[in-house]
Order: sequence, then C-alpha cells, then structure tokens
Amino acid sequence: MEQSDRLADIILQTLHHIPDYLSVQDNILKPLNMNMTDAEIMLIRRRLSMLDLIVEQYPESPKSLIKITPKGYQAIEYFGTYEAYCKEQKKMALTD
Repeated sequence: MEQSDRLADIILQTLHHIPDYLSVQDNILKPLNMNMTDAEIMLIRRRLSMLDLIVEQYPESPKSLIKITPKGYQAIEYFGTYEAYCKEQKKMALTD
C-alpha cells in the first residue's frame, strides 16, 4: 500500500472513532509522530472529499479541519480499511 493510501486509511480510521471536525496535522499526524507536507495532506484530503468520504471546512486551506461523512463512516464499517473500500469500488466499477 502506498503512503498516501496508508495516510487516507489512518485519517478515515481516526475520524470513524472521533466523528467530529479534526485537524489532520494536529489530531492525527502529530500523535503518531508522522510528518507530511501540506501539499501531500491537501491531495489526500481532496481525494477523500471527492469520494464523499470526508467534508472539509475550508478546502483551500492546508490547515482545514475535516469530518467523516455518513458514506465515509459506512466505508469503514463495511470494509474495515480504505484499501478494502477502494478494491471493492474497483470491482463494482468493472462489473457495471
């Protein structure tokens, strides 16, 4: 699993446990002693947002708080991980 998918999974897992607005940098990365650039974080946030798995308070800001959506919550409930969710989405797309 590539690093951006790993981070997307960590973000969704955290938001699944704490369904409130959180800062990726302060509430997720810092406690795990992980470092990523604002650009990397924004790309992952944008991808999760486009998939309707999270909402961003201020999409243009690198420091925007994010929150899990009902769809994001279900993705983790049903599939357990972001990676498993993506695999299932690909399978469904191929069978359509």
